[in-house]
Amino acid sequence: MAAHETALPTPVGAQTTLETEPHLRGKVLLLARLGWVTLVTLYLGLYVAMLPTYAQILRTTCAGDTCSPEAGQLTAQQAHALLGAGITTSHYAAMMVGISVFGTLIACAVGVLVFWRKSGDRIGLLVSLLLMVFGVENLNALVRSVPGQWQFIANIMSGFFFFLLYLTVLTFPDGRFVPRWTRWLALVTLVAMFLSIMVSSSLAEEIISYAWYFTIYVSMLFVQVYRYRAVSTFTQRQQTKWVVFALCIVILVNLVRWFILPFIPIFNDPNSSAIVFQAALWPLVTTLIPLSFGIAILRYKLYNIDILINRALVYSSLTAILALVYVGSVIGLQRIVSRVLIGQGASTLAIVVSTLLIAALFQPLRRRIQQTIDRRFYRAKYDAVRTLEAFSETLRHEVDLTELSEHLVAAVHETMRPAHVSLWLAKLEQTSAQRPE
Repeated sequence: MAAHETALPTPVGAQTTLETEPHLRGKVLLLARLGWVTLVTLYLGLYVAMLPTYAQILRTTCAGDTCSPEAGQLTAQQAHALLGAGITTSHYAAMMVGISVFGTLIACAVGVLVFWRKSGDRIGLLVSLLLMVFGVENLNALVRSVPGQWQFIANIMSGFFFFLLYLTVLTFPDGRFVPRWTRWLALVTLVAMFLSIMVSSSLAEEIISYAWYFTIYVSMLFVQVYRYRAVSTFTQRQQTKWVVFALCIVILVNLVRWFILPFIPIFNDPNSSAIVFQAALWPLVTTLIPLSFGIAILRYKLYNIDILINRALVYSSLTAILALVYVGSVIGLQRIVSRVLIGQGASTLAIVVSTLLIAALFQPLRRRIQQTIDRRFYRAKYDAVRTLEAFSETLRHEVDLTELSEHLVAAVHETMRPAHVSLWLAKLEQTSAQRPE
């Protein structure tokens, strides 16, 4: 019997020196944990103290430039529409406070878990601190827009949150500044945040602020792309995929809120109670971010992200195509059928036929989109599946052991791409056993 050692090739971009995150030890670790506890206690204490002010702002209607609809504040017309639906401003405020507390509890629960498991790593400590202050930002978005005793404190808390987010993106997922010059960019950002909070705003300062924020976002994108392509190992790339996938969903929902919902009549009507859905959607969707960070840092089922991305590509494409086909078929059939039928009959028939068409197209179109996406974005997996299907078909017809062995070796080589493949078949010794008659 011959034993063969198989040496598998190292993935592109993999560097074993980056497999482990830099650890904190001794007094440095103790001071870091004490600082974490102090900041979290202060931050959550201020959050609890600001909740009554947050609820009071939600119970108060606004008008003109003083409104902050993106943070859930109501106009007089929206409050009247909610009252017509049986929802008072007090009920609305209680619901929004409940959603804020719910999102904060999820972020804090993940943050505590990450701190418990990974506080010895710099990135684990940083991410856990970010998650502990993450849920407070939805509250700050409304409080800092209304002049009052909490406005200045809310601005400081929001600035601290943004700096933590920026620092996390620069060092995720291994806790190092890559490239190294980004540490100076983080220091400049901290100083700029402090000055923007302390100095009164003006038009020139706002223009500079927007330019600076644009630079920050571009640098975050550059760092993560550079890490993914040139530095990250395979595991670190899976960690990055989880966070980026959650961020893409949040950004997509935000784009829908700003550019699609306003064109839907029920959401554009000031007398509609749909404000409840719009206000609750954003804080609920943003809970995906702390969950994705928790999965990435704790490395819980990292490899499922490829399945999620694949399904998201398939079903988002399928939904968009079917929606276009449905709208187009309804409009086209209505024009065609209206020449024969007049009135409601034409519209009803067009809707029925379009629905049947969508039902008939769903499965064939889904399979075609799945094959296209697998072929374009998951070529190795697509080729492996086709190879295994061909080998399964061979098993049904091939009876020669030598030929079958060659097919098996070829299938393993095509699907797994090892450096060396060998097949050893053991001969079973036939032994005769005497049975009592």
